[in-house]
Amino acid sequence: MYDIELLKSLVAVIDHGGFTRAAERLNATQSTISGHIRRLEVQVGCSLLQRSTRRSPRPTEEGEILLGYARQILALQEGARRRLSGVNLDGSLRIGMSDDFASGRGLTRVLAGFAALHPAIRLEVEIANSLDLMAGVAAGHFDLTLAKMRRADGGGEVLWRSELVWAGRAEMARMEPLPLVLFPAPCAYRDRAMAVLREAGRDSRVVYTSPSLAGIRAALAAGLGIAPLANDLLNQEGPRIGAESGLPNLGLVEIVLHRNADAKDPAADALVHLLREHWRL
Repeated sequence: MYDIELLKSLVAVIDHGGFTRAAERLNATQSTISGHIRRLEVQVGCSLLQRSTRRSPRPTEEGEILLGYARQILALQEGARRRLSGVNLDGSLRIGMSDDFASGRGLTRVLAGFAALHPAIRLEVEIANSLDLMAGVAAGHFDLTLAKMRRADGGGEVLWRSELVWAGRAEMARMEPLPLVLFPAPCAYRDRAMAVLREAGRDSRVVYTSPSLAGIRAALAAGLGIAPLANDLLNQEGPRIGAESGLPNLGLVEIVLHRNADAKDPAADALVHLLREHWRL
């Protein structure tokens, strides 16, 4: 029998890109998560992760197999808990989020897990920019939205805070004007980058605009420019550019949950609970 806590740690390390972020999500220390993986590897009798100092841990062939079973075991455990508690949810939920939530933060897996637990609920997910998301939830078009902001001045519940950093090839930080790879306006990352560059008196020009995180990453990997991104979205194609580059600090960005005032049904409550667990502060 594999310990549930050990399986949670394995899933968290893969989903969140490393031991440090997994520890933050599970409210544990990094050494605890490392210990969990070692114990699991002893139980299985083989290595589960490919460890590298240059990129996030990736599952070995055996790790990939166990990861699939771990997701099923955790989903079954949650399903059993809810079934035995007498919760039987149905209805529909309309959810709005920006592309970087769908592509880079594991939200599709959260939604898939939710759908598996509650097959009678009809999910409708729409990708849009933060401004449209805010307008949509206010107008009743969405039950729940996830938006990125520099501060939660528009209300809502802060689920997670991440450092906003410069990503790309370090040598590009010395170019004049600074070549920027950005999401289209309106965008919290874009607005913040343009503001701090103006304050610093740094000339810049937009060389590439993409509505998708995949497009941003492709442009960074090709060396077209640098981009402002939340630290939890970085990968090997867009490494962080350090403070020694002289680029201005971008501060923090917040992931904010907004809920329609009329969305008070148990289905919305259940999904909000999963989202809070996913981004446990």
